[in-house]
Amino acid sequence: MSSEASWNPGVPQFQQFFTEQWAKALAAFPAASPDTCPTAALKFDAAKLQELQQAYVQEASQLWSQGLAATANLQDKRFGTTALAVLAARGESPVASATLLTTLVDFTDTGILDVFIDETFVQMRELQMGQGGLLKGQELASTFSFLRPNDLVWNYVVGNYLKGETPPPFDLLYWNSDATNLPGPWYNWYLRNMYLENNLVKPGKLTVCGQSLDLGAIDIPVYIYGSREDHIVPITGSYATTQVLPGAKRFVMGASGHIAGVINPPAKKKRSHWIRQDGVLPATHAQWLERAQELPGSWWTDWSQWLQSHAGKPVAAPKRYGRGTKYQALEAAPGSYVQQKA
Repeated sequence: MSSEASWNPGVPQFQQFFTEQWAKALAAFPAASPDTCPTAALKFDAAKLQELQQAYVQEASQLWSQGLAATANLQDKRFGTTALAVLAARGESPVASATLLTTLVDFTDTGILDVFIDETFVQMRELQMGQGGLLKGQELASTFSFLRPNDLVWNYVVGNYLKGETPPPFDLLYWNSDATNLPGPWYNWYLRNMYLENNLVKPGKLTVCGQSLDLGAIDIPVYIYGSREDHIVPITGSYATTQVLPGAKRFVMGASGHIAGVINPPAKKKRSHWIRQDGVLPATHAQWLERAQELPGSWWTDWSQWLQSHAGKPVAAPKRYGRGTKYQALEAAPGSYVQQKA
């Protein structure tokens, strides 16, 4: 069985597999061909989508500015950039600095996912859940796993199924297995505007919360971290953010992947990270790496020092979210949405 463990199907095999699956799915929608159902005919629940966007930005703005005035520091992996662009369009700047952890802002290079994202695929997903419904969290998790099949799929097929072994305890993968369902209309909006059309980096192309977005208006210091072996956000994709945002930027690369590279406490004295001492951010990651220096241990120490240089006076952590009693919790955690079936 050793050949099974080392087998690594290439892109052509995966492309053929997914193409067959898409064809089967499309066959279930005989009226859903591009000719009979063009993209323009697909309608989202725009009001509901804008309501969700507005709620996110409102919550983010409250948390950032609560008791911190203009000295808050944002750490986000996905949607903080969009929220900052909305606030900048409103003339608001409640954040002193931002940290982007393994984050795609420019979706030009999304890695192997580029093979599967095209107009036909996106239209199929819009037909499935563009008007409502949920994307199963497990479906999204499986997609990410198949981006690293040897480690995250076939390793367990051989060990668990063929050999009958019990997987060793692994805290990060245990946490990672707790997948979250996504609202269908939101997922489709994100899929088309980010992965397919890369609209976030095009000034004025996207409108969120009634505001036209321009990332060039986010003029604050930004710490950008990317993981060298990241299979979800390629290191080149992380680095591309340095060419988009206008403010002072610091880019650091860490060893390992999407999760383990980020969660690397200094006390463990594991892995390493790369920093370019001259602070120059050339056009490509390859050019940056030519003069980057590898340092032992976690990147957290460098990040902590950077944060201190942009932070205000320490304040006590708030005991509750929101401002006073103006915004009340709708229900007890974890909320009723987690009980909805996808």
